[in-house]
Amino acid sequence: MTTTTGKLAELTGQRLGPYQVGSPVGAEERGVFLARAEGADVDVRLFVADGDDLENGQVDLFLRDAPKLTSLSHPTIAPALDSGTDNGILYLAQEVPKGETLPLDGSLSVEMALNVARQALDAFRFAHQNGVEHGGFDVESIFLQDQNRVVISGFGAPRPHWVRVVRGNARWSPDVRYAAPEQIVGEPVIQAADLYALGVAMFGLLTGRLPFTGHNTPALIYQHLEEAPESICKLNASIPRPMIEYPSQRHRMVSRQLRQRGIHDARVLEVMDRVPREWFVPP
Repeated sequence: MTTTTGKLAELTGQRLGPYQVGSPVGAEERGVFLARAEGADVDVRLFVADGDDLENGQVDLFLRDAPKLTSLSHPTIAPALDSGTDNGILYLAQEVPKGETLPLDGSLSVEMALNVARQALDAFRFAHQNGVEHGGFDVESIFLQDQNRVVISGFGAPRPHWVRVVRGNARWSPDVRYAAPEQIVGEPVIQAADLYALGVAMFGLLTGRLPFTGHNTPALIYQHLEEAPESICKLNASIPRPMIEYPSQRHRMVSRQLRQRGIHDARVLEVMDRVPREWFVPP
């Protein structure tokens, strides 16, 4: 689905700042690698981006905000340890979260999905209040630890804001499967894009498939902009019947509504807390 630029595709085994870069985490195009600083005995997660792939001013903004990232402290946010630039490549080092990523197989209960979403929203709220966005949230950003505690990795990582299509593929960009409409059409990207990506992730965790499954980048882009996903209730019979009242057409409009109405993570949390608990008690 995506391709890599030359610099990033050749990082494994190379030095980047004080780090020896190891293997990629997940698909290589995510721009996430395991790495180890000289003299250290533990790995870190290294989020990287080629400065040539970023928008005007984004490199300076990342370097300016670096101290803010390392001081961001929240129990649901993986701590940032270090950041910098080397030979035109920006990097952010974060602790490797304990726990496991969640399976995209539809096995997550509705109640557990709400628990995950609430914790993610709380992390978004805290980060957004401190001027930090995720910008590349996906299922692999979520780690489930002991006692159902969630940790989110990747906040503040250097990455392009918009999907860039080169020869039919999205190149070093937010994963187009999770990209908000404004990331696709090149409009200003704000905090609502994180909420859109969370909605995509929750759809996948509850059904075992993401809402849009086009076989290539142009198809996925068309689906995000023009189509509505299949009803989540049809894909997972355990989802409470009252949720069927929510039209699936809202999915492709949600990002625009969030932007126009000023709806944000705190508001979504408020709405979720009003969901009747009896909906999720097994019969």
